[in-house]
Amino acid sequence: MEHHSTHVEPSLDLALLHAGEISAGERCPLPSGHRLTRARLRHLLRSERLVLTRQGLCVGVAAYQASDGRVRVVHDFLIDRRLSSADTASALNTMLAALEFNAESEHVTSLVVLVEGGMPLQTFFRRGFTALLADAAGAWLRKELPPFDPPFSHHVH
Repeated sequence: MEHHSTHVEPSLDLALLHAGEISAGERCPLPSGHRLTRARLRHLLRSERLVLTRQGLCVGVAAYQASDGRVRVVHDFLIDRRLSSADTASALNTMLAALEFNAESEHVTSLVVLVEGGMPLQTFFRRGFTALLADAAGAWLRKELPPFDPPFSHHVH
């Protein structure tokens, strides 16, 4: 009898946390390989944030200040540094899709993301981001968003 083994990757879970909120499954607010000063961690936890987890562990976080403005600035965008390149690309695509949808639904027209040096920028560029400034320390990336058109908003007659 022949046996086949199939490896199934654990699923990624995404949560939107409001300022000051900690999810029950959020064991650590930062992905592996990242350290923040107490002041910066406090700022991150006082921000709106998208948290990406796998098996209850944080593998990605994107933090921003909520505003009614047309520009959203993501001041912390962190991905687990232990992830393989394929898992990093998957995590990036998941986080960016959620950030874009969330921003568009709140009528934000420009999304600006600050990323640390070493972040693979190709995924951002494939999603339509352009570099405003980039060096070894990191990059400021921007994407202009279309006006929000909610799903099923068109009436069929």
